[in-house]
Amino acid sequence: DTTLYANWNGMAITAMLDAAAAFEETRYRDAALRALNRFLEEAFTVEDGFAHTPGGRTRTLDDQGQMALALLAPSV
Repeated sequence: DTTLYANWNGMAITAMLDAAAAFEETRYRDAALRALNRFLEEAFTVEDGFAHTPGGRTRTLDDQGQMALALLAPSV
């Protein structure tokens, strides 16, 4: 499955930012921030929050929560 999902990506972004801080590895941070920026550009609107997939219309509470945690994770 090559579909991008907001909730799964939010979890991965948070984990990668945590790993970047723990291992002082900027490659992890850079990859996480690229993914986060892609979702902000392609799957987010101020009015509706995060779509489940870029360009999609479905929005779930899990998508909002996981992406919120990703946005709040320290990016060192």
